[in-house]
Amino acid sequence: MGMNVITMGDDQTTEGIAFLASELDFEFKDLVFIYMDRIKELEKEGIEPDANTATLWGLEWIQRNFDLNDDDMNIIVPKFIESVGDIAKIEEIAYQVNRAVNSRKKGFFSKLFGS
Repeated sequence: MGMNVITMGDDQTTEGIAFLASELDFEFKDLVFIYMDRIKELEKEGIEPDANTATLWGLEWIQRNFDLNDDDMNIIVPKFIESVGDIAKIEEIAYQVNRAVNSRKKGFFSKLFGS
């Protein structure tokens, strides 16, 4: 089960970007469903998943999906981590953004719509 290569070329229009997003959604839909099932299993075991768990799971999925051996992964993983940076920091920033958005909705929209 390999993934197709999706390219957008020079099409930076809204339609081109929407097409790319729909293609990515199609390519990764099975992965997301499998991941969500695994997260539910972890939660039942009392393990709270975090960014590191998701990253490890994703890298293991890549290894299985592309039939890569451990030597290949020993090359890929450090380059991936170097490119991404501190995954826990990314998770913290995402948490802060979500918290800000949620508090903003409650404050602004509750005043605007009276909810």
